[in-house]
Amino acid sequence: MRGKTVLILLAVALLLAAYIGFYERKTLSSREKLERAGKAFLIDPERVSRLVISNEYVDVECVKEDERWRLVRPVKARADQAEIQRILYDLEAVEYTARIGMHELEQEGLTLADYGLDKPRALITYKEDDRSVTICIGKDAVLGDSVYAMVKGSETVLSVGSAVFTGLPKDVQQLRDHDIFFFKRHEICELGLRRPAGYVRLTSIGADHWRLSQPVKARANRVRVGKLLDQLYATRIAKFVADAVQDATLYGLEEGSYGVEVYLSGKPEPEVLLLGKVADKDSARMYAMWKSERSVYLVPTGIVAEIAVPLKELRDWRLVPIKDFEIAEVRLESSEKTVVLQKENYRWKVREPVNVDADEEAVRSLLRQWTAAEIEEFISSPDTNMAVYGLDEPVADIVFKPAPDAFSWTNEVALSFGRKVPGKKDQRYVACRGENEIWIVDAGILDKTTFDFLHYRSRQVMDVPSFTVRKMVLVREGETQAVDRADSSAPFRAETEGREARSDDDLKHLLDQVAQLQAEELVEASPDNLARYGLDDPRIKLTLEVTPDSGVGKTLLLGDATPEGGAFAMVAGSDLVFRIGADLAAELSRGLLKPAQSE
Repeated sequence: MRGKTVLILLAVALLLAAYIGFYERKTLSSREKLERAGKAFLIDPERVSRLVISNEYVDVECVKEDERWRLVRPVKARADQAEIQRILYDLEAVEYTARIGMHELEQEGLTLADYGLDKPRALITYKEDDRSVTICIGKDAVLGDSVYAMVKGSETVLSVGSAVFTGLPKDVQQLRDHDIFFFKRHEICELGLRRPAGYVRLTSIGADHWRLSQPVKARANRVRVGKLLDQLYATRIAKFVADAVQDATLYGLEEGSYGVEVYLSGKPEPEVLLLGKVADKDSARMYAMWKSERSVYLVPTGIVAEIAVPLKELRDWRLVPIKDFEIAEVRLESSEKTVVLQKENYRWKVREPVNVDADEEAVRSLLRQWTAAEIEEFISSPDTNMAVYGLDEPVADIVFKPAPDAFSWTNEVALSFGRKVPGKKDQRYVACRGENEIWIVDAGILDKTTFDFLHYRSRQVMDVPSFTVRKMVLVREGETQAVDRADSSAPFRAETEGREARSDDDLKHLLDQVAQLQAEELVEASPDNLARYGLDDPRIKLTLEVTPDSGVGKTLLLGDATPEGGAFAMVAGSDLVFRIGADLAAELSRGLLKPAQSE
């Protein structure tokens, strides 16, 4: 029985192998699949490197070099990449509606001349890898919107849609690149603007960020430079006038007062676009020519307005050219005080003169104020004597540092502030490290900035999780009141026999306020005289005792009342005097227990 089973399985395997072999021999190749699918021409547009089109209108040849198409006949020029791709992809998409073999023609007594293929009215030749293919286009078909076509050297006449013929260019200009700016934008390292108002050069510092290098060395407005480039790239050639021009003076191009220089990465000499005179019969267009191409075209005269952009528009007028959310460190330094703020894990910290949490809103307000400030005037040729501007001994220095991944492309902005401008008390001189100019800014930007670290310190002075508190002890006027609870869900009970705790809601409300206490105002750090605040001998002490595994409890000390109705306060063991509000001061004054019943 086992032997028969083995023989049966072996026979099945042999039959399966024979079937697979037979099936694979009958499997269509990729080209056969295309033919069976009705595709007329076997072409892969992405692998084509040469294209020749000949018809009654044009005889052109294009080649692909460095992934870009160029015309090589009848003129050497840039080609329209999209137009050539359209032609190639249109050829790939062509399907035949009928196919007639040569033997069928012979049987019917017909020849290629009957289909207009003995003298084709159009020839399309393309080179794909090492294979060269020529498509012949003949007469219009008798029926339908079709023409006859065949691949040269084949034995088949095809009937295909007439678009394969009507879609061919009727003018060489259709295949020419009409973009005046054809460089890859990221390859531009410098841009020069020639104009009567003075030469301007811009230098790329990466990621669409620019600096002015002539006539001044200064930051450039990246948005305005980006707009300038957008408009130059959007400019289209209206008409091709002449090629291989030797005497450009005929078009006013050699003496042109306007032009553009484009410096590309890795090339020492610039590409130069010359703009000449306005066309005689079209005042909306002017002559233009890239010196390296020697082809003259007509372009819209509006290009002049872009090149003539005022220098002041190309300047960056922002005092701090960093987005507020990109700033990771701020250093505020005056003659007496230094404050350093740093962002860590998206939270701000005060790092100098102490290391504590910062008040997020206070820091954000500072950053908004400075990143919105603008320069009011540039002094491009300043006096070398910085004392003239009070910058030999600055009244303040402020440094803004961006995060490492910031988009600003600025390492830091280090500002030094001098004296106020004579006769203009609302303006002040500023120097920025790395810049060759002196700036004038609104004096209020510095006047409104505080160098007191308490302004930036977090106002949260207590941070005790309420659920960890098991006991509260309040001492006032020599009396000690204590309440405790078994756990966070249990009510507070008075520890003093014969006394009753205030309502549990009142006590829990008081606990919540004190455990996460936010000061109304930070008054002084490390005071040398606590008596000034009545904290040498506090009138009220409130201690929060926590569970053993929750760390150490905290004690709040209350001193004298403040004019606002609150009270000066401290946390025992800290060096910070702050002010609490009138409502909390009143709650603490009430104590933890109900008033004792008189006997």
